Amino acid sequence: DGLAQYLANDPAFHGIGPERARKIAEAFGERFDTVIREEPWRVAQVAQLKPDVLETLQREWVQRSEVNTLSAWLSAYGLTHRQMTKLVEHLGQNAKALLQDNPYELSRLLPGFGFARVDEMAQKMGVIKEHPARIAAAFRHVLSKAEQDGHCWLEENVLLHEAFKALCLDTLDAQRIIQTQLDREVQAGRLYRMDGGGRQVVALPLLAERELAIIDTLVRERAQLDDGAMDWEALLDAVAPELHASQRAAALIACRHRLSLIAGAAGSGKSFTV
Repeated sequence: DGLAQYLANDPAFHGIGPERARKIAEAFGERFDTVIREEPWRVAQVAQLKPDVLETLQREWVQRSEVNTLSAWLSAYGLTHRQMTKLVEHLGQNAKALLQDNPYELSRLLPGFGFARVDEMAQKMGVIKEHPARIAAAFRHVLSKAEQDGHCWLEENVLLHEAFKALCLDTLDAQRIIQTQLDREVQAGRLYRMDGGGRQVVALPLLAERELAIIDTLVRERAQLDDGAMDWEALLDAVAPELHASQRAAALIACRHRLSLIAGAAGSGKSFTV
């Protein structure tokens, strides 16, 4: 029950605890707001509250009247006091209506609320599996996981496949629905898609912006330094004769250009070459 969770876990309601909160929620439920304001003695009787605890409970509840309904509702889904405070800061007093319309905003706003956890909440709230916000959240989930694994972009077909697995849509045209929503997300600017050498790749907008900025810098800075005056081959023969062919090629590129990028697998000698 959301009310019980809220009263038990919010630090403002000092002295209540889980057991007393449960008794209060079971006795009054949605009538608690009226009872604590007009007949607080009934709350004290049910939960066996001391006068100072009852006074604190009534005072804090009345002072928080604008957020009590929202907090009690969110508490039922396991949100902490700090998380609820952050949500109200981001979404204002309309947070409940906004989250009822699109609970997947939680995964964007709160660390620790990944797709699976929010999706479970959404299903309890009655959100249909084919809801556009659910599919969009699955895209963000897959791309964020790829980012954690070191990938800035995913091939479109890989993204669609992973989203399909996460969504578990039980409809024959699931792939068409997912593809259509991906196109909508791209058109709305919530995802970025581009040609990656003959294949379509997709990224989160911020990552795409950073990647494209790096590409632009590489293109602008690729002017060669080499004016023909320096014999780089002879220099490498003198100072680093132990370089193998690929390391030597990388070193020559670095010597002859203002900016270069060395790539290779672990243990291939990148650090030694630099």
